[in-house]
Amino acid sequence: MLARITDGHPINRIENSFHGFTGPRTGEHGPTYLVPASVKWQSLLQNLAKESSVNKIVEVLLYTLKSGTGPEFHKIMTEVSVPLHRNNNIDVVSFGNSLHDPDGYYLVRAYDSLDHLNSSQQVFYKSDAWRNGPRTDIVERISTSLKSVLELNHEAVEALRRSAS
Repeated sequence: MLARITDGHPINRIENSFHGFTGPRTGEHGPTYLVPASVKWQSLLQNLAKESSVNKIVEVLLYTLKSGTGPEFHKIMTEVSVPLHRNNNIDVVSFGNSLHDPDGYYLVRAYDSLDHLNSSQQVFYKSDAWRNGPRTDIVERISTSLKSVLELNHEAVEALRRSAS
């Protein structure tokens, strides 16, 4: 017995099917996947999310740093702040000094939803590890900060990640 999952529809739209596995097919509502009904749904959906164009909420932070602080700022980000982000399960996609100005800086982070962005940051920025860690060293080097949030598909997020390495 197989189950049919059609992208773009809630899980309660899964239909039973007795057809053989055909892989992704384009149907009326996008790609359709036929899989054995015994497959654990959580694992299946996680794999489909990785393979399909699941959108992520992407936050782009642009900083103008105080004159001459770019190299120090990057060292703090590399050695302390980004590892702290990652230890708190925040997906840092890319970060670094701007190509046009050593005192220009960017930080790109990805989230599952706006709620995920807000809740993750609330926990992170209230934590003792942040407050007693790199917070002061980072904030005192920032002259101006600009934040923008957009939605990108999985492939675009991964392309950003690859371009930074």
